[in-house]
Amino acid sequence: MKSFVFNNLLLFCIMLCIPAVPVYSQSIDNVIAQQTRIPPLGNNFEKALFKGNLDISKHHLTGLMFFKQTSDTSYRIIFINEMGMKYFDLEFIHEQFIIRYCFPSLSRKALLKILESDFRLLLPEKLSGQRTLIQKTENSGNIEYKVTSKSGKYFYTIEKGSRRILSIVSSGKFLRKTRIFFDQSENNIPPRIKILNPTIKLTMKLTLLDK
Repeated sequence: MKSFVFNNLLLFCIMLCIPAVPVYSQSIDNVIAQQTRIPPLGNNFEKALFKGNLDISKHHLTGLMFFKQTSDTSYRIIFINEMGMKYFDLEFIHEQFIIRYCFPSLSRKALLKILESDFRLLLPEKLSGQRTLIQKTENSGNIEYKVTSKSGKYFYTIEKGSRRILSIVSSGKFLRKTRIFFDQSENNIPPRIKILNPTIKLTMKLTLLDK
């Protein structure tokens, strides 16, 4: 079984073998200075493999989720199950969102729109749209930034000491729809990411396996 999954991952890596160009996003320190970009996946991100769990209402999907920057203007996210079957294959090119493949039961316009919006919050600024600081609040432990982008307004919570991002929460008049939480470590890439969207009962858990 392990060799079967490995072979499928190897196939995907071959498919995505375009040389990766590092993403030189600004550091959190520069965010404070210039009030612009926040890199959720850390500086110089190129690729990462996560164990993925996706719950939508009563449906539970598990497998491997592969993030890869395929050029300085494009990004690919592929989710497969343990048998090597694809759930989805999504590509982000500037403001374009390309669905390379989507399992029929997941191919719902509203769901794909939410996945696009949620994943864009993890991508560097050049792929997710300009993020502009509109408010900054500090307390004893954390700093909160209220940020606006093309997809809406969000609250970014940053740990004051490490300058690492802890959460991103969408800002709405009546309901904060999207909540993303990051576990922190010494590495740039968070070891665990949790995405919640109560509106459609969506919960996604990502655990870092390799980078």
